[in-house]
Amino acid sequence: MLKQKKILVTGCSGQIGKNLIPKLIELELDVYGLDIRKPENTKSYKFLQADLTDSKSLSSHSKILKEIDLMIHLASKIENTQNVVTKSKESIEINIEGSINLLEFLTNVKHVFYASSYMVYGNSFQDLINEEHITNPTNIYGSSKLITEKFLDVFARKRKFLLTILRFMGVFGPDTPKNGRAIPSFIDLILSGNPPTIIGDGKSRRNHIHLDDAINAIINSLKFSKGGILNIGGKESPSNLELISIINEITGKNIVPIHKNQENNEPNFILNNSLANEKINFYPSVGIKDGLINHIESLEKTK
Repeated sequence: MLKQKKILVTGCSGQIGKNLIPKLIELELDVYGLDIRKPENTKSYKFLQADLTDSKSLSSHSKILKEIDLMIHLASKIENTQNVVTKSKESIEINIEGSINLLEFLTNVKHVFYASSYMVYGNSFQDLINEEHITNPTNIYGSSKLITEKFLDVFARKRKFLLTILRFMGVFGPDTPKNGRAIPSFIDLILSGNPPTIIGDGKSRRNHIHLDDAINAIINSLKFSKGGILNIGGKESPSNLELISIINEITGKNIVPIHKNQENNEPNFILNNSLANEKINFYPSVGIKDGLINHIESLEKTK
C-alpha cells in the first residue's frame, strides 16, 4: 500500500530525519525532504529547501506540496529551558506557526505523522505514563508541542486526513544534539573528564529511546496506524546515576557526579508503550548499554 506514495519528511537534516529517509526509500516510497538547511547527501530523494516560518519560501514548492500523500513532521525548535522571555519566540514560530504555514500548502495530504514529546505531560503524577495522563507542560518546548498537536487535530478533522501523534521520550544515539539533554551532556562531560551535575538524588528513572527504536516506531506507524496518540519510549528505564555509571564503564572513566538541590528529588517519568505495542506492533529492542556504546562510538567516528 505504501509503494509509490509521495511522502514528505520535514526536518530532514536533523537526527531522526537523515537516518529515517534511507529506510523510507527501502519501502519504495517517493521521498521528499524539507529543511531550512541542505543535508550532506540528497542524491536518493528530492530536497526542498524552505523556511517553515516564511510562507513565501514554502510557496516556491507549492506544486510538489499539493501532491504529497503522507507527511512525517519532524521539524522543530528544541528548547528545554524555563526562560519564557528570551526562549519562547523561536519555538512558537517554528513549532506552531511553521506547522500551520505548511498545512496551508498540503491540500491533498492523507495522513500526517507528528513527532511530539513526552514534555507535553509536564510533571508526572504516576510512575508509568499512559496517553490519558494530564497534559500540563512546564516549559515552552512542551507547550509549543501540545499547542501544535491541538492545531493539527483541528486541521485533521476539517480536512478529513488521518493524524498520528507520536510522543517520544528523549532520543539518543548518533547525531544527538545536546540541547540540555541528559545523555549527550553526561557523555560530553565524562569524556572531557568533567563531573556531570545531577539535580536531586539522581535516582528517578526515564525510558530514554535509542534512535534506531525511534525510527522503527515511525516506520511501524506508517504500516499499521489508523491515527491517534501513541507514547514511544525506550526498552529500559535507567536512573541518572545508572547512566553515569554505565558511561564511566564504557569509557574507562571514574567520574563522580555533583549533586545539586538533593532535597528536590524528581519523580520517575516512564512512558507506557502498551498502546503502541497494540496499535503499531512497536516493541523497543535497544537496551541502554548497547545504545550508549553506539552513541559513544558514533562520537569517536566524527573526531
